[in-house]
Formats: sequence, structure tokens, C-alpha cells
Amino acid sequence: MSDPHRGPMSDPYSTRRHPGYNRDAYGGDSYGDSSGQGSSSYGNFGNLGQSFAVGGGSVPAEGPGRTFGPPASGHRAGPGDLVADRYRLVDLVGKGGNGSVWRAHDTVLRREVALKEVFLPPDLPPQERVQLIDRSRREAQSAARLSHPAVIRVFDVVEHLGLPWIVMELLQARSLAEILTQDGPLSPRVAAKIGLALVGALQAAHDAGIIHRDVKPGNVLISTDGRCVLSDFGAAQMHQVSGGTTPGKVLGSAHYIAPERAVGRPAEPASDVFSLGVTLYAAVEGRPPFDRGNAVATMRAVVQEPPENPRNAGPLTLLLGGMLAKDPHQRTPLPQVREELQVLLAGPLAGPGGAGTPPGGHTMGSRSGGYQEVSPPRTGGRPRVREPEPEPEQNPWKSAAVIVVCALLVLVLGWGAYKALIDDGGGGGAAPGASDSAGSEDPSEDEPEGDSAGPAFATATHEGDGFTVNYPSAWAEGDGGDDYALYYNPEDETQWVRFYSGSDRGAADPEGYLGDYWDGLPEEMTDLEQVRLEGVEIAGMSGSVLEYTGTNLDDAGAERHSIWAIVDAGDGNAYGVFISGDADAWDLSQQVYDEAVASFATG
Repeated sequence: MSDPHRGPMSDPYSTRRHPGYNRDAYGGDSYGDSSGQGSSSYGNFGNLGQSFAVGGGSVPAEGPGRTFGPPASGHRAGPGDLVADRYRLVDLVGKGGNGSVWRAHDTVLRREVALKEVFLPPDLPPQERVQLIDRSRREAQSAARLSHPAVIRVFDVVEHLGLPWIVMELLQARSLAEILTQDGPLSPRVAAKIGLALVGALQAAHDAGIIHRDVKPGNVLISTDGRCVLSDFGAAQMHQVSGGTTPGKVLGSAHYIAPERAVGRPAEPASDVFSLGVTLYAAVEGRPPFDRGNAVATMRAVVQEPPENPRNAGPLTLLLGGMLAKDPHQRTPLPQVREELQVLLAGPLAGPGGAGTPPGGHTMGSRSGGYQEVSPPRTGGRPRVREPEPEPEQNPWKSAAVIVVCALLVLVLGWGAYKALIDDGGGGGAAPGASDSAGSEDPSEDEPEGDSAGPAFATATHEGDGFTVNYPSAWAEGDGGDDYALYYNPEDETQWVRFYSGSDRGAADPEGYLGDYWDGLPEEMTDLEQVRLEGVEIAGMSGSVLEYTGTNLDDAGAERHSIWAIVDAGDGNAYGVFISGDADAWDLSQQVYDEAVASFATG
């Protein structure tokens, strides 16, 4: 009889080692200010930027787990390589789901630059691959002609090993994504100043006929001297594929994509406004407004559901609502966003703790963006929320959106993931097992009673391994290994969770390690389906998470559902969470995983 506590492999931690790359702290380039009035126009963010960083949005991908492949030649770039007979690679400073960022030396001008190696989908036909690289080069060349202090400077676009590379300036900065992870949410005043910078960058791009397509915290960069810049203009287009031969690649980051793009419509300037609204919402709330714990439920929320009412946005609340309108024609236009930010910074947000009515009795945006109606805030807890009224059946945009997004989800995420969506009833709530950690409020309020509230949790302290984590209090501790602890469900011993630390397996390159693990699973399992392989943050540490379903070859047809997350501890070691169980009982496994990720702490 097989070991009920094992993963799809007898020991998933010892079957493969992936050398990977050494991963340093990184964020993004930063240059210039927001409104053309000099750096004083948006204040000083100098206390936010601490680490050396490069541009190009190199944080791990936030969208559905689309895998982007290595160069067509199979050879991976490495330190010392000469790109385009000019740029000598020095070291890898960042690696995400759709590209790697390198520090490089320009041998002609004798300066340091940042090179972004953009991965292309491995299943792209050769002719379409050539067309995409050519179109991407033209797009990046257009971005290089942009002259605005809040736009990262693009120096060159070259091809090396069959992949496009973008050459950019190299500065000291952190991405907004890193700042939110490491320092927590920003005040409305700081978020408004960042917003004004980004509006200036986007307006310059739109005036030049360029749509960014991928505005998100990972592409918003704050330098050590307090300047704010938007990066990845050239690379954003490289992640898109026109036509219907390669479905799903119009999708960007699931949390930040505009509804019209999620249903397959072309990007337009209003799409950037929506993504900017989500970015600023995340800046003050610490999480995006449509986060439902997984890509399927999140995309459904982006298209169908109103944004969650912000608690910390203050005077920004109405403006954000207008930017998050589902219909792009009803969305607050970019010039009005600039005007309202300027009014807020001159009035309610004029100084720390400033409040009151803007000068001249100016009323902020008439567009609400479909927020759920909120009564005046109470002390503690969250605002009382009135259920939104049903939308008229005559809304053709929404009807088309529902049809197209369902088709895209089947194509992009596979039938198994789509079936999980419709098995939920297709309603407007989160999918089964949606993350509680991302959007949790006061647990004493609005929580269902009984079993639907989820299991009770206890805290396990592993002093020797240097971490604490929550696990279901009804679960038993099993016999773990040298570098992991095991807990299992005594009512179903095939359902278990492992926590490990102190291992160097996967630390250097979690995504590559998990990718290799996935490639070897057919030796142990059948009917495999990858749900996602994407970036993850646990206890402030970056890494990757692999989620998949399949049937063990020796388990008589029992389908399993598993998640394995690995994060880099920064010292050559890794921390990991690996949960697996019967696919029919995945709701409980998902809750256990979400609680583990939310509660995991080191020290």
C-alpha cells in the first residue's frame, strides 16, 4: 500500500535539483517626475527606495499561470554572454514569469545598462514568432522616442538567441510591488502623488499612440531619490499576440487587466486607466480590489463584480471608483484623473492628515465605478455593505463579456480549471477556496457559522527550522523528514500538508525548479493538468507556486489536487508549503493552503 502522506512523488524534495540562477533583491528603474513641474510636484519618496534595482517590470508575473519558454535554440543566457555583439551580461538581478532582467555593460558607450530578456510562448509558430518580434521591436522603438521624466528610458531593442531583448537605463529603485510587500500600504497622499506621476507618463504615451497594456505595481518604480517612473512600455507589447492562433496571450496580469481586455477586446487608452485605478487601489489597501485567491475567480470578478469598497482610500475613494468602471466609455478619462488628483493634493490631501472640501467646493468625479453602496464608516470593522441591485438584462457589453470570458478561460486555463469555476454556480462570489488572506476583514463580523466558516487552526512552532505556521487543529502530526514537517487529516489520511525550511532545493530559482518537477510528473501521474505556475509572496519572500491536478499511477483512479509553493529565503535556503489531497475535497485543502501562506512567519 502506498504511503498516504507522500506527494505525487515519493519524495518531491529529493528527486530533482535545479541549479537555477542566484537571485538578488530587485525592483525597477526609476527616473523623472509626474507632471512636468519638476520633482517637487510630487514630493519626496526617498524613504521608500532602498535597494539596487533595474527596470522592466521584473517582478514575478501576477496573471494566470502561463508558461513562457526558453530560447528557441535551447541555450540559456548566462553571465559573460555578449548580446548583439555589444552588451556584456554581468549578473541576473530578476526573473519573473515572462522575462529575466540582467545587469549588463555596454561595451560601446562603456556604461551599465539593464537588459530585459523577454520570453516568448514556446508553442508559438515560427512565422508568428518572427512577426511578434518585428512588431515588438517597432513598439519598443516607439517607446524609446517617448520623452517624459516619468517614463523609463529605452535605449535599444535587439535579438539574441531567438528572443527579443530590451536595453534600458539602470538606476537604484524599488518597485511599488516590493514596497507594498516590505513596507505595507501607502497613505492616500503618497498614492495620489504616485498617481499623478503615472498619469503624466501614460498621457505622454497615449499622445504618441502607445498603450502600455500592463500597468501594475511591479512596473511602477520609486527611486532612492524619490522619483517615480513607469517602466516596461516596450516589453508590454511583447507579451501580446494578435490573431486567434495563440489564444489567451492578450491577457495581462489577472488582477490588473481591464474588463474589456479580459474578454478579448483590443486595448485602448481607457484600459490603462482601469489598470492604473487598480494599482492605486492596491497602493492604499495593500491588495487589489478583485483578488479572489486564484486567477479564474479573479478574472470573473474583474468582468462581473463591483470593486470591493476601499477602507483606507479616504478622499481618493470616488476617483478610484470612476477609474474602475466596467464600461470603458463610462470610465473617468485620463485628463480628468489628472485634474482631480491635482485638486485633491491642493485640498484634502494638501498635507499629512489634511482633510476637508477641495477649494471652490469642487465635487469629485460623478462616476462611482459601481462600488457597492456604503454607509458612513463605523469605528472598527468594515463598512456596512448593501447588496448591489441586479443589472438590467439589456446590458449587451456585460452579456458579451460573460460569453467571451468563459471561452477564454477554457482556452487559457484548461477545462479542469473552468469546470471548477462553473461548479461554483457561476455566481458573483469567489470561487471555492478563494483566498481568505487577501481580503479578510474583522473575523468577528459577517462570518458564517458552522462548518462553512472553515476549520479551526492551531499554530505550530518549529524553532529549529526557524518558522511558525498555522495548520488545522484537528489534524495530526505525522513523521516528517529531515527538512520538513507533516500534518495530515485523520479522517482522510490522503489529505496532508508539508512545511519545510533549511533546504537549498529550489531556492536559487523556484520557478525553474517547479517547472522541472512538473516536467517529471508524467513518470508518477496521469491525466495531468497544470492550473498555474506563477509568482508568489510568503512572509515577504518571493518565489513561485505550482498548482496542478492528476491521478497517481498506483491509486486506482483517485484524482488529486496539489499546490507546491517555494520561496527564496535569501541565504541559499528555501521555505516551502506543499499541500495535496483528493480533488473532491479541495475546498478544505485550499483553506489550509491560504491560512498557511497568510500565517507563515520566520524567526
